[in-house]
Amino acid sequence: YSGELCERIKNECGDIPIVWGGPHASSIPEQCLEEDYIDFVVVGDGEDTSVELARELTKKRRDFSKITGLAYKDHGELKMNPRRQYERNLDKYAIAWHLIDVEKYLFKGGKCERAIVYTMSRGCPYRCAFCYNQTLGNTVYRSHSFEHVMKDLNELKEKYKIDGVYFFDDNLFVNQKMALEIINEMGLYWFGEIRINQVTEDFAKKVHENGKCLLLGIGAESGNDRVLEMIKKDITTDMVREKTKILVKYRIPLDYYFIIGFPGETEDEVVDTLKFIQELEKLYSNSKIFNAKLGIYNPYPGTPLYLEALKRGFKQPKDTKSWEVMDRYDIKFSFPWMDKLKLKAMFLYYRYWKFSKFHSTYMRPDLHLFKKIYEKRLENKNFELSYDVLLYSRIEEFLRKLYYRKYK
Repeated sequence: YSGELCERIKNECGDIPIVWGGPHASSIPEQCLEEDYIDFVVVGDGEDTSVELARELTKKRRDFSKITGLAYKDHGELKMNPRRQYERNLDKYAIAWHLIDVEKYLFKGGKCERAIVYTMSRGCPYRCAFCYNQTLGNTVYRSHSFEHVMKDLNELKEKYKIDGVYFFDDNLFVNQKMALEIINEMGLYWFGEIRINQVTEDFAKKVHENGKCLLLGIGAESGNDRVLEMIKKDITTDMVREKTKILVKYRIPLDYYFIIGFPGETEDEVVDTLKFIQELEKLYSNSKIFNAKLGIYNPYPGTPLYLEALKRGFKQPKDTKSWEVMDRYDIKFSFPWMDKLKLKAMFLYYRYWKFSKFHSTYMRPDLHLFKKIYEKRLENKNFELSYDVLLYSRIEEFLRKLYYRKYK
């Protein structure tokens, strides 16, 4: 929808400079600049590049060639300036909260009435082959200082009465000592993500003692060791089992993230992931504080796994707006390395199995029927002729639209 919005702005508002940034535009700036409605692309960190661009735009004679980290069009010709080095001192960038309508960014979630999203670090030192950080060279971890983060959070507490923080860092606990000091010092409910290999008995004990963890997010990705090695996750299923037992012991609320449909993954290996989720849920024995989120692999441009997807027949979208087919919860693009209908059926069976856990048999007997069907199919590793669940998904979609229309 970003492309449609920018195109409309360009058509209706005249010659307004339109600037794109972020992981997608930074990964394939050339394709973005082929669009008439995109004039500039800021590649990588945008703070300094954007300021220099804004200053240049105020001049009568403009020269964009010296702005590092900028891609642009010069009389129709694509220009790519050298990339800007990542800033190590993030404290250089401070948010001017008084210039923002902070109330618009507050939301309810879990035990929070006035939570806010906050990022204290950038980058990730790990090498997951599907991650956009690999494309951007953003594998160097950088963080604000303890003092800077606490100054921000204390200001948000005092002026805007926030009661929770959703840390949007790729990995909140790279500097585990500092992160734990922050969550203890701030006295707020919080959500953050961590790598499974960073979980220790001491860490889990400290999170439990803190008592403010709404949810801990962890990328487990797959229930098959060959796939984990293929995607360069540098973890094993045995490690996930071992660390899960620690988290269970201290009753840490947990979200596990899984992906199915990697290029090079087999259908049996997808089944391994679905069975692994069931195994982990049994370890937790309390679905209220355990949640496994399942998504479908999306090729991120330039990542090592993206190159593998291309080798296996993936066709890169021909223009910027066509990238909108990417959806973690549906397959809307070419998927030549696996039976598309079968993978979609596996995903939908899992989805309804998960829904069945939150609905009583009396309220949704249909979901409990699908729960039984799914468990039997999983046991037999048989997802052939899954037209029942594909048909059911269409009925669900129709009913959902009717519901929204009624209560809109």
